[in-house]
Amino acid sequence: MAKGYWLPQIDVSNMDGYKAYMAATPPAYEKYKGVALVRGGRSEVVEGSARSRCVIREFPDYATALACYRSDEYQRARPLRLPHSQCNFVIVEGYDGVQPPRTELPPTATAKKGYWIGHIDVTEPEGYKAYMAVDMAPFGKFGGRFHRGAGISELRCGARLLSLERLSRGQKVARGQGQFRSGHRRGL
Repeated sequence: MAKGYWLPQIDVSNMDGYKAYMAATPPAYEKYKGVALVRGGRSEVVEGSARSRCVIREFPDYATALACYRSDEYQRARPLRLPHSQCNFVIVEGYDGVQPPRTELPPTATAKKGYWIGHIDVTEPEGYKAYMAVDMAPFGKFGGRFHRGAGISELRCGARLLSLERLSRGQKVARGQGQFRSGHRRGL
């Protein structure tokens, strides 16, 4: 069964006020088995735009992710966040499809998982399928997985830089390097 994910992106304007929200959320996460995969951490916007703080929280399934957000426990904490931040908050269903062949990378002493968080409007489904087909091999070469979450890709290379050739509508459009998101297993 596919897991469920919270993908909030947050700009915090008052960290002292925001801390009250962070302190109030653990009962909801504990009740609904929400685990922080990314909570802040280093990030670099390599395409488009994002807020300053990215979070990924994993739940056993999509229904549980929705239930946690709608729960009394979380809804009591939410008003503590609102005056101290602006947030784009998306809840997504996980991905259980085909994964790229994985090449194991040598372990490093400081390796943390890194994540790509993509919000993509697919306007040409056939062209996007071509992109995904070409993306599999280089993504797997760096230990990447389409991380159980729609729009989330996991890289086992932590803060290493990665250069991948991208395809869009069957044409090469960009080469880039990015530093990937990493986080801590603490509250949102």
